[in-house]
Amino acid sequence: MRFCLKSCSMREFAATVFLGFLISLRAFSASDQEKEEQQAQVGKPAPKIEARKWVNGEPVELEKQKGKLVLLHFFAQWCGPCREDYPKLAELEKKKPGDKLTIVCIHAAAPDKDIEKIQEVLKKYELTSPVALDAPIVARYLGKTHSSYKTHSIPHAVLIDEEGKIVVHGDLSEAIQEADKRLGLKAISSPPEKAPSTP
Repeated sequence: MRFCLKSCSMREFAATVFLGFLISLRAFSASDQEKEEQQAQVGKPAPKIEARKWVNGEPVELEKQKGKLVLLHFFAQWCGPCREDYPKLAELEKKKPGDKLTIVCIHAAAPDKDIEKIQEVLKKYELTSPVALDAPIVARYLGKTHSSYKTHSIPHAVLIDEEGKIVVHGDLSEAIQEADKRLGLKAISSPPEKAPSTP
């Protein structure tokens, strides 16, 4: 997007603001068609992660995660609604069994100059999961991995089962709920029962 200051007319400035508004709407709200395309992927093998660069950890290959659940969280540091998901992710990171669940955050395609801002978000919310900077793709500003998962609005979450197939394609709460059910995390996070006292 081109930003206008003194060098452009009011008409150009208004057009720039309007374009930004349209992009925001597209980023934060999924269309019915998008939801249908996402649900059509449920039960099918998860596409690979195509990252331009990794931040906050080592690269993750889905093929090597077989036998574990994988939760993908699609986000961007500039995305306002995404901030509501960060505390949920942080809580899940703390209680998850590392040998049974892998969390990967997929950030929208971004230049290197944005990495510092991304790291600030991770530090603020104490997020430790690896972050993939999505590979750029023409006409798909969120990136290749977003496009492969039919995800053109964020935030969004995908849960992949132990066989590498998509089981949840929706919001983070839905994905966490399914992960909790499959892994018994609610039981793990609850206080242990007291043993009966002996007379």
